[in-house]
Amino acid sequence: MSNRVSEYLMIGTVDGQKVIQCTKCKYVFCPATENPKNNALMEELQPPISGTLFKASKRFVFRKFYCPQCATMFDVEVRLKGQPFLWDTRLKV
Repeated sequence: MSNRVSEYLMIGTVDGQKVIQCTKCKYVFCPATENPKNNALMEELQPPISGTLFKASKRFVFRKFYCPQCATMFDVEVRLKGQPFLWDTRLKV
């Protein structure tokens, strides 16, 4: 049994436990009660200088999160530099 959390993440069952997996390659990120970003490949970039929101600011970063096995990008976030990862979807399992 599997249920999609997003386009590229799903809840699956491995050895009787609910886990968060990549929908493309079935890589297991973590138990379903944890944040999959903590076990993802992450790229942190400076935002472009253009635009009014980030205008010449080095306080913000773009973070891109990828599956470590198949490199599918499953999330992007904009945060103040140094802030922890967002935990966008907390699941009750």
